[in-house]
Amino acid sequence: MTDDKVRRSIRSTAGNRYDALLRSEEKDEFYEGHYGGFTEEEDDNDFSGSSSSDESISDSSSDEGEESEAESNEPEKIERKRKKNVYKDPSKSMRKIESASFTAPKKPKLSNTTNGERKSSRKHTTEQRHELEQTIKTRELVEKKKKPKKAESQLSQVWPTK
Repeated sequence: MTDDKVRRSIRSTAGNRYDALLRSEEKDEFYEGHYGGFTEEEDDNDFSGSSSSDESISDSSSDEGEESEAESNEPEKIERKRKKNVYKDPSKSMRKIESASFTAPKKPKLSNTTNGERKSSRKHTTEQRHELEQTIKTRELVEKKKKPKKAESQLSQVWPTK
């Protein structure tokens, strides 16, 4: 078959839905209408970036005193965290106390052996078991009657071993 027969003619509406989706994505009313829109405004007074270095200098000098206080509190915080993170299950300690004071009497074990007797007395089950035993016996008899396989004849030449 040639490619001309396999190809189909181009549809006149091909790609219209995709073009419409792209156009709607370009101008989405949800983002423009809600929350005042997400467009950039030139006169945005709500946010003002600080470009002055004076603020950063004053902040760093005030942090020095706080660092020395934080260093002195670190061992206490570590100790608190260790104590806080440890989970102790209260029911476990109660179990130990209860189990030590009360011991349950042991139940006698039931034996699984039935002295060679079948537990199931269903007619169908016993018939199936009997048939299975008969087929096993017949297979064994057939195998005994078969001639044993001939032993492999030994090769006349012996190769030297290294």
